[in-house]
Amino acid sequence: MNQSIEQDHLEVLLVNDGSRDNNSTIINEIIQNKSKIKAFHFPIPSGASGKPINIGLQNAEGEYVIFADPDDLFTENGIELLYQQAQGHDIDIVMGTSKVFNSLGYYQYTIYKKRHVPHYTLQK
Repeated sequence: MNQSIEQDHLEVLLVNDGSRDNNSTIINEIIQNKSKIKAFHFPIPSGASGKPINIGLQNAEGEYVIFADPDDLFTENGIELLYQQAQGHDIDIVMGTSKVFNSLGYYQYTIYKKRHVPHYTLQK
């Protein structure tokens, strides 16, 4: 909700996979009076990430989709930067840098270091 991207370009789908804590109440408070935020609640945990992801995909109306777990953080301009790259270079998949936080601070996953991957069109 604190992203720099224009809110007209952002739709948020919250999928509560049967959490047994207070998440349903918190989610419902967050989405009050916010038409671009929708919530889906499972009564019991599905046991895998596939079902909640599929519910999100089936209900997404945007051109692009990003997945985030409850413990994921984005810089304020993170989603806007990813969107600009996808739009500006006419590409379907973009990936940002991932950092893992630990008790000593954080470290960067080396697999996500910046690199250029050429755009290929599949031939039939």
